[in-house]
Parts: sequence; C-alpha cells; structure tokens
Amino acid sequence: MNKQFNNINELNKNKIERNPLDILVEKKRLPAYFIGSGFSRRYLKNYPDWNQLLYKIARKIGLTEIQYNSLYKSTYDLYKNRGECNQQVATYLQNLLNKNLVENANYANKLFPNKDDYNFIKANPKIDIFKYLLCLEFTQKEYKNAKFKQKEIKILREMLLKSCIIITTNYDDFIENDLLDNQYQTFVDQQSYYMPEVVGIGEIYKIHGSFTDPNSIIITKNDYENFNDTLKLTIAKIMTILCEYPIIFIGYSLNDDNIKNIMHSLISCLSEEQLQIFKENIILINWEENQTEIKYSDYTFEYKGKTLTITNITTDNYQRVYSILNKFTPSMPPTAIRKCNKLVKELVYKSNTGEKDCFVIDVNDIDKLNSNNTIISFTSSLAYASLSDIEILEDALFNTNKINPNQLLTVWVDNNKAFASTQWKPLYYFLNKVNNIEQYKQSEKLNKFIECKNKSFENMKKEPYIKHTNSDIEDFIKSCKTRTTMLKTLMLNRIHGNIDKDIYINILRNLYRNEYKYFTSNEISSFNKCVTMIDYFEIKS
Repeated sequence: MNKQFNNINELNKNKIERNPLDILVEKKRLPAYFIGSGFSRRYLKNYPDWNQLLYKIARKIGLTEIQYNSLYKSTYDLYKNRGECNQQVATYLQNLLNKNLVENANYANKLFPNKDDYNFIKANPKIDIFKYLLCLEFTQKEYKNAKFKQKEIKILREMLLKSCIIITTNYDDFIENDLLDNQYQTFVDQQSYYMPEVVGIGEIYKIHGSFTDPNSIIITKNDYENFNDTLKLTIAKIMTILCEYPIIFIGYSLNDDNIKNIMHSLISCLSEEQLQIFKENIILINWEENQTEIKYSDYTFEYKGKTLTITNITTDNYQRVYSILNKFTPSMPPTAIRKCNKLVKELVYKSNTGEKDCFVIDVNDIDKLNSNNTIISFTSSLAYASLSDIEILEDALFNTNKINPNQLLTVWVDNNKAFASTQWKPLYYFLNKVNNIEQYKQSEKLNKFIECKNKSFENMKKEPYIKHTNSDIEDFIKSCKTRTTMLKTLMLNRIHGNIDKDIYINILRNLYRNEYKYFTSNEISSFNKCVTMIDYFEIKS
C-alpha cells in the first residue's frame, strides 16, 4: 500500500515538474526576456511604482500630500484607467514645474539644492527639467537584505547571461549594470533598433528610456502618444524575436497596460495561424505573494475578434523559476556571439576585402592556410545568413555594393531558412549582378521564388490602373493620400513600362529616406515588393 502510494506521489511530482518552463528548456531555444518594474521592485529597497514616483516628484515641485492625493483622485475619476491617469498627472506636474520655473527666478535653486545638478541643468538648456528631476530618483540603489534573495540573484545573473535579447520598460540600470556588468549592449529608444550597431543578440532595448538620458524618458501623455505612433518598431522587433526565440515576461501583471498594448498589437499584426504558432512561445511570470508552487494556466487576450493565448505562470518562488531557465546551455555565450556577428558583419562590409592579413574563411578549410596569414576563422555563410532584411534592402535600393551577390545567393540556396517564396526580397537585383547566372538556375528554391514573383507581377498587369509617365509620376506621389495606393500605382506604371527604371528607383529612395520609418507593416510589405521589382525586366528577359 505504501509502495503504491509512493509511486502515485512520484507520478504527481513528475507531472508538476513537467511545466511549460521545462518544456521550453528542452526545445533548446534561448529565450528573450521582457522585464517590467515589478522585477526591480522585488530586489531593490524603496523602488517606486508609477504613482509613488509621481508623488515624490510632486512633493519636490511643491505640492503637499493632500494636494497630490486630490489631483490623483480627480484625474483617476475622470479617466477611470490607471495608466491614462498616471500619464495625465505626469503631464500636469511637468507643466506646473515649467510654469514655476518661468515665474520664479529662484525656483531652480530650491529645486536643485545640489550645485552639481543645478550647474548641469544650466549648462544643458535642452534637458527636460521635469524628467531630469525624475531621473535623480534612480541614481541610488539599495538591495533588500533578505538572504534568500542573494542566492536568487546569483541564479538570476547566470540566467540572464544566457538570454538572446532583453527588452525592458524600466528606467533604472539594475539589469544592465548590476546584473550583467554592462556585458550586453544597451539601446535606449525605439528608433535605434535598426541602426547598424544592432546585431540582434546580446542586447538590451530600453523602450521607455533610461535615467542616464532624461529626454528619452516616456512618462507624460505626449510621450506615450509619440511612443504609440512608433510602437510598430517595437512590435516588429518582438515579432522578429518570436520567429527565433520564446519571450518570457517578468515584472508585469496581466492587467498592465504595457502588456495589453503589446498583445493587442501582436494580435492585429498576426494571422490566426501565426497566433497559434506563437502561443507556445510567450510566457508571463505573474507574482503571487507566498505562493511557493509554480502554478500555470492559459490566459487569452482578445482584440477585434481575434485571440492570443499565452502561458501564465503564478508563483513567488522565483528562485525555482530561474533555476529551471538556467538549465539552458548555449554552445556559445550570447555576448560572444554578438561580438562574432559584429566582427563578421564589419568584415563583410569592408571595402578592401583583398587585404592579405585579414579575411573570412570556412572553419573546415582552416588547414589549407599557412601560418604567415592573420586569420579570422568564421564561415562567410554565417555573416551573410545574419544580414538583416533592412541591410539587404538598402544594398539593392542604393546600389552600395557592400554585399557580395554570389555569396548572398549561395547562402540563400543552401540555407533553408533564408527566405520563402512568399516573401519579397530583391533577388532579381542580386541575380543581375552575378558573373555567371547559370550556376543558380539549378536551384529549385530560387526557381520557385522567381516563378512565384513572375506570376505575381504578370497578374498585376491585368489590374486596372491610372496611367502616369516620367513627367507626372512624382506629382502623383506627392498628392496621393494613401501610401498603399501610391506604391501600387507606382508598381503598375513601372511594370507597364510607363516610367523609367532610374526614376522608379529614385522615387523609392526618397520614400525610404523620408517615410519608411513611419510605414505600417502592410506598407512595408508593399514597399519591399516595389524593391523586389528592381531588375525584374532584366532577369525576365
């Protein structure tokens, strides 16, 4: 009887241990972490939530406790939403501070009794003083003294150093400085995600700004409106990450506006099929005080008739969670991969590739080299496989010649994940630049891609359109009210031969420089289709 009872207990134990985190580790795909303020609040003393932070600033500005509480209550009663309330209160405090600075010549001295702060503000007139005041709240950190947290933090450090990417809405530097010793490259705003310095691994994206750069802080109503206008950049980055890695949210609740906005944006951008695929790739760690077990369940977000279901884990046993996630064993640390990727990318882009002392070589061919050479021993396919869509698009659009067409096409032929026939990539451009196109005609993948695109372009010829020529196409571009219509009309007139190739490319270049960063996902797809059409006629013939 006891033996049978023990067997049942063992089965139950195994069932409990087989939670989604264990399954995630078994898939051997390093996770990305999305980290909120609850994370820092768990480990740091007196770490403020949004309301507490605003209260501290209000007191410094000169409001009494009663005045602030009255302001907050009346604002919340008006908007009935905590996030909207906080944004409006922050806006009010910012305006009040600026008003006081203008009307009272000695106000700045009282606001900044520390001479260093006062002199810094005086020497930097473009600094937002309200945000600078806010950032001062994060200059000092003090750990909580609980001994169990010390061991938890040790495991946490190891776990985070195995993450591919970290995204955070926190202003403080607890993650990048205290936990990671600045081993990960940090980027502060959304616009920086697609800069040349971004590699896509071993990096931290602080999407609400950092206390080290006061003007980057997202806190007022206007800040959030501007942030939401460019939110598609963050969503595009998250979707890119989701295609390769799972994402684990820590430090947020299910009711957090940040979580809701991101999930709703994902639902809007993804098809039902994609939402099902990503279901297993999104996990939220939800804090429940004194909950020693790891409880997990499904949670479904609904938006505009579509749903996204994620795994919701509820616990206070973060040490156990971190221990499970720390079982990931990358073959190479993400920080090292980032350095390698960055170095290889620089070598790929190096204009003088004929130098004898430095070149890219496949690891399998290393024995063929003599000892007099200085060697960077990475496979060239690694460099070209890691090129982003933006880098490839820019090379084709601006004819930069940074990318070797033969090497890129070889990677596309050999790499099964390089592209699908449904994607829009400037294949015609690179095919037109190779010395010997015959070597690629045997590739079933390239043939399928070309066949698909040829068919798409030929079908476009059958569609009705308004004719424009070289003389009036630019006027149409300027006057067109919707980008989708404008891009479609541009393509149709090019495919019918009404506008020349040079004019077509110049229009695309100007659109890319001036408007691409504001494009929606559908507009980006249409633009990529336009770029794919470059050299279509040359290859078709």
